[in-house]
Amino acid sequence: MAPTAIEKNRPIVICGPSGSGKSTLLKRLLADCPDKFGFSISHTTRNPRNGEEDGREYYFTTRDKFEALKNEGGFIESAQFGGNYYGTSVQAVKNIAEKGRICILDIEMEGVKQVKNKDLNARYLFLQPPSLEILEQRLRGRQTDSEDAIQKRLKQAKVELEFSKQPGVFDRIVVNDDLEKAWGEFREFCSAYKLTKSRALHHGTCLLSSPNLNVIPHYLHSPAKPFIKARGVESVSSPVGNINIPNDDFMEVVKKNFAEIYDSEEGCESQTVGEQQLDVLELRKGYNELRSLDWTFGQTPQFTFSSYPTEGDDRVRPASGLSPSARVFLKVRNGTISEASLSTSESTQLAYQEIQRVSQALEGRKLQGVDNWFDALRTTGALQDSSDLGAWLNKMLPPTTTPS
Repeated sequence: MAPTAIEKNRPIVICGPSGSGKSTLLKRLLADCPDKFGFSISHTTRNPRNGEEDGREYYFTTRDKFEALKNEGGFIESAQFGGNYYGTSVQAVKNIAEKGRICILDIEMEGVKQVKNKDLNARYLFLQPPSLEILEQRLRGRQTDSEDAIQKRLKQAKVELEFSKQPGVFDRIVVNDDLEKAWGEFREFCSAYKLTKSRALHHGTCLLSSPNLNVIPHYLHSPAKPFIKARGVESVSSPVGNINIPNDDFMEVVKKNFAEIYDSEEGCESQTVGEQQLDVLELRKGYNELRSLDWTFGQTPQFTFSSYPTEGDDRVRPASGLSPSARVFLKVRNGTISEASLSTSESTQLAYQEIQRVSQALEGRKLQGVDNWFDALRTTGALQDSSDLGAWLNKMLPPTTTPS
């Protein structure tokens, strides 16, 4: 199946307290790259501020019309704040993607939670103010909100700042203590994976000059493949080979191409960084993040793992060696188990009880946090016999370790 426009142009979600500077940076990004990005215009029931126009900053609508569209499933996300409704419509995102642009969504915390439960496969950035004191100064400097509204926004900002600290929620946090510095980080995040200007079709894996070619295929083949179905991504076997290009030559070409695309400002220069630069705090932070299991699993698309054919994956499964009554179904989104249905009992009633107890124990748990499936199932006390099932899951979805 051909990828949809949204799959080809992966959306970017921007979140941050009111007054953090989102509007300033977004306007600059859209002015600099009007053909690459498009801003998702939200619907709202609040009144326009001075200078705002319908269809530019927001689609201003009535509460009745907003609720009607929401009931029709017309919103990707919606929330109520300050007595008003805000929402991002499905059609608004589609319109931008169909123009070949990346959709930018400026939404608040509850909206982020809703989008993460959709199939957008978006990237997430949180824009953080230097402090609550400076944020309050910015809000008062607007001279557009009442004292009550300012206090509500400050209260909400505290909640959002705590939310941003949760591992895996945001791919990047940018502190806006210096506008030019924040702009550089913001633009880098939005443009980082667009280096080639278009997505490549994956027909094989090309390595530069790896000495480990003989062992790499071992890591690319999993016994769980016949039981896994990823949403929006079909896993295909592909050849692996060296193209015998020296690393230094490859890096010079990347620098040259990157400079041609992004080094438009006077004084900018592309640099190659390596482990010798890890004493720089930001580089060390990014390096550690890329090596972390939370980042690795967080980039994984939603997938299901099932020991039996399902409506969404009707493939015939190979023999598992489990008892005929054993049934396993897991749904994993961004590394977190969102649905778990496991049972071993032949009795329908007992199997239902097992499923309920296991789902309570496993749902919401990070897949990379399961050190041993046998222990994880045994501690639930739900299954009559978890030994064979635990051993099989340890083989299919083995425990992970952080790279040394």
